Amino acid sequence: MPAPPTRTPPGTKATLRKLIVLTAIVVMAHALVLGGMPTGVSLLTASAPDAQPLSLSVVPRPIVPKQTPVDPVPPPRRPPVKAKKIVAPVEAPKVAPQSPTAAEALASSAQAQATSELAAPIAMPEVAAVPEAKVATTEAVVSEPMPPPPPPPSEPPIADVPRVQKLAYAPPVLLIYDGRGEERGFIKYAASGELLWAPDGARYNAHLEISAWGFRVRTWSSKGDLTDGGLQPLRFGDKPRGAELATHFQREKGIISFSANNPDVPLQTGAQDKLSAILQLSAIVAGEPERYASGSAIAFQAADAHRAELWNFKIGAIEALDLPGGIVSALKLSKEPTVEYDQRIEVWLAPDLRYMPVRIRITEANGAFADLLWRKTQKPE
Repeated sequence: MPAPPTRTPPGTKATLRKLIVLTAIVVMAHALVLGGMPTGVSLLTASAPDAQPLSLSVVPRPIVPKQTPVDPVPPPRRPPVKAKKIVAPVEAPKVAPQSPTAAEALASSAQAQATSELAAPIAMPEVAAVPEAKVATTEAVVSEPMPPPPPPPSEPPIADVPRVQKLAYAPPVLLIYDGRGEERGFIKYAASGELLWAPDGARYNAHLEISAWGFRVRTWSSKGDLTDGGLQPLRFGDKPRGAELATHFQREKGIISFSANNPDVPLQTGAQDKLSAILQLSAIVAGEPERYASGSAIAFQAADAHRAELWNFKIGAIEALDLPGGIVSALKLSKEPTVEYDQRIEVWLAPDLRYMPVRIRITEANGAFADLLWRKTQKPE
């Protein structure tokens, strides 16, 4: 009789199923730990009815981190700014195909994440763009041609003062004048005046006062040095009915300055003020009267309370004047106006009075005038 077939015990099949299920769970756990790494699993079972040992083969695949694409940097707006520095992404190191443990798999995953962060572009601080309107305005200003420099200010005319001239100063004297005047073309008045000439060694003082209607209407004063080249005023004062205005001759600085806040002017050789100019003419003509015939001229810089101009006195003929003090022969010198609102000044120098002025006439631009006529001479007190 043939032998009955051999049967596998029921308990053996149940144990095999449990082993297969446990193996599958372990494989899935490894797959989850490896971050979803695909694996090839092959389960081989015996074709024979008898149970055969289970063979499990796990083939790992290399993990290649995904590179995050780098967005291109937009071109800068006008005006051009420095280009942003872009850090190139760091290439992730290749993982050699091997069978990593669970700890090595976790470290590999962390390194892949860090590599992805390094590969991202570094944020650069944005440069504020200048508005196009402002850029255009700036370019227009830069491209505009520069205006030509202003022409240099014209130099004032320089007087041709003789380097060698003989001067003769009169002794101290007080001249008394009667006079007349006119204002606004119809107001006529009687005037009087006094001229004080007080030299003292190397210094001098001069004072001219004009009065009308019993009130002082104008006072000129001058003080300075007496030199071989003539008078060198240091200060001139012009006092009308109000406050006095002063002119200073700052020879150490080479300028003439004004208290009326007018700009300074260069100080020229032989410069005079309004009052010292008349006394300088007296000393020049008295020193060499034959040198100054009719038709010649004497020029020097002269300053009033506001400005300094070139005064050019033309020498005329000798005239016989009928004055309150008597008939006197005198040499006439006159200066015409040179600028707007300038005065016309006429003086008559009498040889019999050491060429001191016996008549002084000052005419304003509007026609008003004051005419001082010599009445007597006396010694100053």
